[in-house]
Amino acid sequence: MSRKQLLITKFIMIYITFVFNFLAFASSSDSLIAYYSFDDTLIDESNSVTRYDGNCTETEKSSCPNYVISLFNNAANFDGTKDFINTSIKREQFNNISICLWFKYLGDHEKESYKALIGGSSGNFFIGKNDKTSGIGVQDSEFKIISSTSDAWNGEWHFLCFVSYESYENNKIIKKNKLFVDATQIGSTTNFSGGTGDIYIAHENESDGYYFKGLIDEVKFYNKELNETEIKTLFDSSAINCDPDCYEAGKKSVKRGDYNDNEKIDLGDAIGILQELTTSSTKYQLTSCKAILDNGISKGDGIYTIDPDGQGNIEPFDVFCDMSSDGGGWTKIEYKMDLELKNHFNDEGDKSRYLSNNFETVLSTDKILAIQKVSTEGKQQYVGECKNVIHYLYEAAETDKYRHAFGYKFIDNTESFSQRQDYTDPNNPNLIIQVLEDGCKENDDVLRSTSVMIKSVKVPLINVKSSDNGDSTDKFGSQLTKNPAWLR
Repeated sequence: MSRKQLLITKFIMIYITFVFNFLAFASSSDSLIAYYSFDDTLIDESNSVTRYDGNCTETEKSSCPNYVISLFNNAANFDGTKDFINTSIKREQFNNISICLWFKYLGDHEKESYKALIGGSSGNFFIGKNDKTSGIGVQDSEFKIISSTSDAWNGEWHFLCFVSYESYENNKIIKKNKLFVDATQIGSTTNFSGGTGDIYIAHENESDGYYFKGLIDEVKFYNKELNETEIKTLFDSSAINCDPDCYEAGKKSVKRGDYNDNEKIDLGDAIGILQELTTSSTKYQLTSCKAILDNGISKGDGIYTIDPDGQGNIEPFDVFCDMSSDGGGWTKIEYKMDLELKNHFNDEGDKSRYLSNNFETVLSTDKILAIQKVSTEGKQQYVGECKNVIHYLYEAAETDKYRHAFGYKFIDNTESFSQRQDYTDPNNPNLIIQVLEDGCKENDDVLRSTSVMIKSVKVPLINVKSSDNGDSTDKFGSQLTKNPAWLR
């Protein structure tokens, strides 16, 4: 971390108390009527006279969001299908109201219909994405397109404020509203009657529900018209409003040493760099590909940094994540090389035995074991190539079956059954081995293969035990690099 970054960190820590005091109007005054931090709770933290604790009901048609790591401790993660929160705040109760929040949209703006950041129970109050466009619309009885295009739906964090107020002009009251994105006004409307009913977060009670897909955080309701200066102050303050823990990038803590206090700092630089630091913090805190997917920050298949042991001794490291197959969230465990197709025992005669050397994985054993500890599922297909080597079961002329089932050893040294017809092990009920294809049963000099699917969090396998292996013409191998293990 550069000297300037360290100095900026100190700047933020020193002045954070001042900033909070300066923003007293937004945390303790009567104008703040409801505040949802979404730090594992739906409780209204505004300390206003009337409490508006959020509520959600798990039914066939509705559900509660879960909580994920965000820039501001935790955020509510909405699934886009039936997650939403009812604030119980009545829209018609307030002639003047301002609603501000941070959000990160995780849908496809070109394909998806309207998406409500804020909506209502009566179907006539809406703030959110326009139908199959990147525009933003507002309905406060009548629907108006505020902006036909916007960067607000690009998968990054954005700050939105909706302001509705009454203005006395030409001897009559005129209703007006304004919309701000990232502290910049993008549009306004006038002459509308105003919405009604309970105010919802991430849903409007109309059509398919217009459920929002993504993260929402730091939602604040005010019973007043916020002006541009107040909105800018809210935006700037929340951009640096972060627990001290968020300066931790895994075990790579920001060190606070001696600095030149006379060195000048630009507040814009401070906000930008701190967001960089907190984004990095989020990356290092996540334990697995599944955690990344569940936290709503997956960008598709690719390389991600994970830290499966948290504050343990293993430094964060890169893995490949499959975010699209079989539900996504799979961590890839690769091999360094294939098992060569050859006679591995120098014509020593048939004998049940493992190979003399274990398979080598790209990741170290301690890293793989750490991934296993945060996983509940595993899968690996082993494709054994053969010439004159029985891999599973051979029906001999003898009265009993001549069994040469391969055995498998896993990275924690667990072993499967071998020399049996059935791989089922009562001591390892979660170890499932299914024979998909058994070409090697022909036991001839033609290159064939036997394929098995292993389902267990114990994968990857690191060795195989065989019995039909002692003649010089007995050859077997496996293209391990084409068949990695996967943990989730």
